[in-house]
Amino acid sequence: MTPEPTTDATDESTDDDVTVYETASEILDANALTQLVTPESRAKLIVALLILEGDADSPTSIVERAGLGRNSWYNNRDALLSADAADDDYDGPSYGIMEQEGSIGNSPLYRIKMDDPLVQALNDVLNLARVRRSGDEDLVEAYDR
Repeated sequence: MTPEPTTDATDESTDDDVTVYETASEILDANALTQLVTPESRAKLIVALLILEGDADSPTSIVERAGLGRNSWYNNRDALLSADAADDDYDGPSYGIMEQEGSIGNSPLYRIKMDDPLVQALNDVLNLARVRRSGDEDLVEAYDR
């Protein structure tokens, strides 16, 4: 449940209401990025899909690459698909960063949409974090340019 932020109109320098969150938890609960990458299993699935660089793969291979069990796939699949591709009984957010692309036998294949702006931004964040975590100052400087 996302908390309702309070509005604070005490700043007389502007007529706009300012959203004030009381705790970091409220900020995280209201944050779209946090909602996209949680639970941790969803973040791992996104990374596993990014590793494929837009190539399609089976759910079994994707969860194995992510180091997860098969239930993690079914718990997160609809959130990664677009709303029109999600199961009819799914009522959560649909980010539309993954799509079904064909099948092998009875197994559907899925791929991440590398041309989607949200996917590109996530990929950039992950790559920059990896570079900075490496501690290689030359690589960090080159990447930051």
